Amino acid sequence: MVRRAAGLLLALALSGCVGFWRGPRCRDRPLPHAEREAVKAAVEAAAAPAPPHADYAALLPFRSYFRLDRVGPLAHHFAAYFACVERNVEIYAVTRDPRTGAALVELERGMWGPVTIPSARDVTPPPAAARALGEAVRRRVDREHRHERRLMLSYLGEYRLVFFSELVPGGMPGDPTQRGVVRMSAELHASAGLDRLVNERIPFEGGVTLLCWEGWGTCGRVPRWFDLEPDERDGASLTGTLLRSSERSPPLERERRRLLAAALAAAREAEGGAPPRPLGSLAAQRAPLLPPDLEQRLHYGFTLYARPADGRHDRQEQADVGVWLSLREAAFGVARGHGAARIAGLGVTLAAELAADEPLGADAAGEREVPMTLRLRLGDERGVVRSVAVPLHQRLLVGNGQAGVLRFGPPTGKDPPANPIPDEQRHQALPGHGAFRAIDAYFFSGT
Repeated sequence: MVRRAAGLLLALALSGCVGFWRGPRCRDRPLPHAEREAVKAAVEAAAAPAPPHADYAALLPFRSYFRLDRVGPLAHHFAAYFACVERNVEIYAVTRDPRTGAALVELERGMWGPVTIPSARDVTPPPAAARALGEAVRRRVDREHRHERRLMLSYLGEYRLVFFSELVPGGMPGDPTQRGVVRMSAELHASAGLDRLVNERIPFEGGVTLLCWEGWGTCGRVPRWFDLEPDERDGASLTGTLLRSSERSPPLERERRRLLAAALAAAREAEGGAPPRPLGSLAAQRAPLLPPDLEQRLHYGFTLYARPADGRHDRQEQADVGVWLSLREAAFGVARGHGAARIAGLGVTLAAELAADEPLGADAAGEREVPMTLRLRLGDERGVVRSVAVPLHQRLLVGNGQAGVLRFGPPTGKDPPANPIPDEQRHQALPGHGAFRAIDAYFFSGT
């Protein structure tokens, strides 16, 4: 019933959005009959998606699985920027029909919202050989949208798209529509032979979501896994090698290159017709249930907002003050951390402590419900202090002195709480300072 109600709310929300997007200022132009029929056929074909592949139910927790998602043809790529109620950017790949020479335009991805539309002097024009392809993209966008601003087209280059993901499942093996996952996906721009990158631009995105979404068919295809044996460093991680790409230390750069080389090798295997690798052949699947190098850390803190006394929102200041706490230390004893930040000319500190109400013994093993208490002490250099103590309940998998989170939330029931801290304690306030009437602090958490 809850799921059905949520679906109804989503449908109502989407219908409201469609009405807004078809307002008089910017609306979708009606599609030609042939395209309407193609869209209708695609929707009907997707009405009964395939169930999740069996591999997803067998994935073990707390380790990285790497999956090749897509290998595209050699194509000229364009970014189309335009404003249509919201600011938009869409990435198109353009090839030519080998028989007729006509431009074949494919939308690869897009987004709307926090998009910066470049000026004419900031876009990259296509080379002479690709100008006609750019015009085909312009016609496609103009046919499908009616913009408030002039379309800006920027040439991205000629390359093959290699799209891959890292999945770090949570929870024990079982129904993948009920398991969480930390997912990070990256997009490589490869040469025609898939043996090198043509540029160092590596867009990536991800977050915490469900391993597979029920009824969406997101896991219906046979997954194409590729292996990445961890080395003597702290194991291979897409998050560690790409998100921290500004760091160019030799060990991290070596890991980054290893990961990119493995992804390109997997793309060449797929291009050569090699069958997908069985899940049991992966190093991640052969490792112990609790990896010996597992070190989960939990992130707690406050986002601070200094509110201007004159009400000028453009003068508002924002800062985060947070700490990372070791789950292993908290489960077997106590984890402590300290953070600091400056806002509105003030130094702000945070002291945090996370401890099991009854610390686990060194020989603890298996799944355990572990009640914990999180204590936070937020203060500033004037001596103002705000203290919060929050009970947390977590299901952990423990063994050999290691601990990993299987589920946040209460010890009973399927649904975790919306927030790990009560609403009345999520907001804290510090007195104003100087030109600021108040400093609001809002709790955040993560892993």
